[in-house]
Amino acid sequence: EVPNRDDTNSILSALSRLARTSKTDSRMGIQNLTSQVALELLRRKNSIVSATTRYKHFDDRTKAQRDYNTVSIKERSKFE
Repeated sequence: EVPNRDDTNSILSALSRLARTSKTDSRMGIQNLTSQVALELLRRKNSIVSATTRYKHFDDRTKAQRDYNTVSIKERSKFE
């Protein structure tokens, strides 16, 4: 059974909350966000079926957003 993606207790909601509330304008903020995400994933490892990650550095926010949107659309299309 697939959990409700809109449930406030779902991993997606937890990650969304972290993304909204994290201060990522410093190295310490990025480290804290990474730590919090890893902790959430470990807490819920029994309910996670798959995941993916990659790293790419952008000096331009617009290019970063464009790349994110491309990857996001590609991944979401797998489920439609």
